[in-house]
Amino acid sequence: WGSNRSGRLGLGPGHDHEEMVLTPQRVPNLPGGARAIAAGGRHAAALLRKGRLFLTGDNSCGQLGQSRSETTEVSTFQELPMNDYSLRVR
Repeated sequence: WGSNRSGRLGLGPGHDHEEMVLTPQRVPNLPGGARAIAAGGRHAAALLRKGRLFLTGDNSCGQLGQSRSETTEVSTFQELPMNDYSLRVR
């Protein structure tokens, strides 16, 4: 719950019109439990137990690891592809 500006809560298009979400919500589209969660000014990240990284929110400066020309913001968590490197979770 909290500010949902730029879709930073990752709740999906059904909540895009809501500036503030006042109660806890189940986050859709995360394929597993989160080991760590981090939030920036207008974006958020969820690191899953198996090392997969998902991001949502504002991408105007490339915060989501995607080209700014592809998307400026997303309101659902998107997986950051890790084709050339791996991430270990301890």
